[in-house]
Amino acid sequence: MNESSSHSPVELWPEGRALPPYQIKHSNRARQARVRVCARRGVTVIVPRGFPIKYVERMLHQKQHWLRRSIERLQPVRQRYQASCHLPEFLSLPALAADWRIHYLRANGQRATWRERGDALYLYALDDKVDGYQSLLVAWLRNKAAGLLTPWLQRLSQQSGLAYQRISIRGQTSRWGSCSARGSISLNYKLLFIAPELVEYVLWHELCHTREMNHGVRFWQLLCQWSPQARALDRQLDAVWQGLPGWLDTPLPVLPSRPCGADAAIG
Repeated sequence: MNESSSHSPVELWPEGRALPPYQIKHSNRARQARVRVCARRGVTVIVPRGFPIKYVERMLHQKQHWLRRSIERLQPVRQRYQASCHLPEFLSLPALAADWRIHYLRANGQRATWRERGDALYLYALDDKVDGYQSLLVAWLRNKAAGLLTPWLQRLSQQSGLAYQRISIRGQTSRWGSCSARGSISLNYKLLFIAPELVEYVLWHELCHTREMNHGVRFWQLLCQWSPQARALDRQLDAVWQGLPGWLDTPLPVLPSRPCGADAAIG
């Protein structure tokens, strides 16, 4: 299978195939090839730059029994993920300790937009296509994340003396955050979907990278100084990622199952 191949959106290992579908990800950080299996993206083979692709299938054949056990163990999570691949009627954001009821409406003007009224969120799309509502919802989430994470990171930076250059809010598909060699920190808007103590751990993690770029002993010593439960919190993050709703980064082929507030009007 070539580099552009990806996992099936429905089955992690279709019947009759010798190997599960997989995707290949090149990494500048990887020192050796490794295999990752998750409910959201299936099987990913992470390889260093320059790794001979012809060896990937050989490695997967050697890991066949482990792959099958891992995929079988993930099936319940996969089913929950697939069930969440539609736009929500209700949205709960633990990081903000808040819930919203979402209304999908047709915009009267020439611009798609959103409005908040208490615990109600109104999304106005230019047509009734689901990708328009999805884009609006993600844009609203990014805006919420910027309002929460920017001052939070600044407070921790001032508290610790760990300085960063700038912050950006993105929608990474496999990371909660990152820090560049120049001290620019990028945070994932999906942090809104996890508990505040995990959010703060991610912020400390990236701030500590402004001083220690790798994950060596000195990095963990620094991180545990500011986040004493860092090791335990870090172990929780992978499991939490698996629980993110599928509509966040999945193309949605259908309209919301029950669009809310189709005839609602607000001033």
